[in-house]
Amino acid sequence: MKRTQIYLEENQYNFLVRESEKKGIGIAEYIRELIDEVMPKQEEWENHPFWNIGEDKFSTGERRGSVAHDRIIYKVKKPIGKRRNARPSSLHFR
Repeated sequence: MKRTQIYLEENQYNFLVRESEKKGIGIAEYIRELIDEVMPKQEEWENHPFWNIGEDKFSTGERRGSVAHDRIIYKVKKPIGKRRNARPSSLHFR
């Protein structure tokens, strides 16, 4: 375990005090719990689709990786319709 020091706004500190007291634990332990809730687990990180992008790109023969990266990496369905130069926020997925 590493020791560290951080600066908090007063409202952040008050939040930590209040919430850690509710749980009956110290502030440091509560901060570690919060980090563990947010921090991805090692296995999830290692198995993330991003790490397979090169493998998938070449095995599927995709040539538009910069345009269709979400579909390639995350296996999402194709956008509805054929819209040229559409902004990502204007695409609709099924």
